[in-house]
Amino acid sequence: MRANKSMQEWWSGPPVRESAVPCSLEEELAALAGEALLETSHGVVLRPLAQAKWEPGAFPDETGYEAYANKIHIADFLSTPDRGPAYVVAQGILYAEALRERLKVRDENFCIILSLDPDSVDVTVRFHMVRPEQQWLADDMNGYAEGIIAWQSKPSADPSRDELVKP
Repeated sequence: MRANKSMQEWWSGPPVRESAVPCSLEEELAALAGEALLETSHGVVLRPLAQAKWEPGAFPDETGYEAYANKIHIADFLSTPDRGPAYVVAQGILYAEALRERLKVRDENFCIILSLDPDSVDVTVRFHMVRPEQQWLADDMNGYAEGIIAWQSKPSADPSRDELVKP
């Protein structure tokens, strides 16, 4: 798991220290993480997220298509979305980790990305297959204003890719 400086600063700030509560993954998010994967010539998508309006040809490559099609807003899946920003981020992390556990048994490596909008505290999680010739997330995650956490479903050959990014 890697996190950029923006996420590390947010995570150590007052919203988390004052409102963080231990929690388990909410039922609707757990169910989504366990849904069937639809495999097409354009990529891998969780079946409930595969919608006809997202034409694969509208994206530069398969990775872009997967990153878009597999993106969810965590608050849309919470039974009580107004429990505070730390709870929403915690649910996003738990969902991302559930996806990682699910995807790590596959032959392919996947990248799971959580992003936190610093202004609206909107948390999204998306995933895509790792393809050497196609990159969705920049190597320098500190270039993003959003807080970012990224996981690989399989450990990378470069251990620094799996460690927290130092501020």
